[in-house]
Order: sequence, then C-alpha cells, then structure tokens
Amino acid sequence: MKLYVTDIEGRKHYLKTIAKSRGELYRQLGGSNFQVGGVIYNINQVKAEKDTDQTSLGAVIGGAVGAFAGIPGFLAGAAIGGALGYQDDKKEIEQVNLFNTEIL
Repeated sequence: MKLYVTDIEGRKHYLKTIAKSRGELYRQLGGSNFQVGGVIYNINQVKAEKDTDQTSLGAVIGGAVGAFAGIPGFLAGAAIGGALGYQDDKKEIEQVNLFNTEIL
C-alpha cells in the first residue's frame, strides 16, 4: 500500500516510507508531525491507497507459465494465478481500510 498526504490544492504527495499502521508510521517518523514540500502535516492526515492490482498480475504470470502446457495449461495457470492475486488484493484492501480508519 502507498501512503500519501493531500495538499490544499488536492494534489497527492506520496511518502517514501512503508508502514502498516499509523503507530508504525509514528515510530518511523519519530513523532506526530512531519514536513513534506515545506508544509507541516500531522500523521492523522496521512491516507493509504492500494498499491498494485495483484489479480491481473497473477493471471498474466499464471497464464504465461501455464502456456507451456498448451491451452488447458494456460487457462488453468491464469485461473490459479488470478485467484492467488485476488487474495493478495483483498488482504491489501483490508490493510488500507484499517490504516485509513485508525487515528492516533
């Protein structure tokens, strides 16, 4: 998941850090307030968003691997890869929702 703050003009500024919770982000930043582009933000202004689409990526990789076994292998590989990617997407969406509802 990607973390960002939004400036007064609505532009997103992505943080160069990875954290699964505001508490973890607090520990990494060393406090509640931090600066991005000369503007001071509070940790509660940070939002998270989903980073990648693992369902599609899994389907493509699974299909490519399965292609060595012909059409049935391609279809099975794409289905299995898509299902595994979907589970990763679902987990990431849960993490994003937890982060965005947590307040320090």
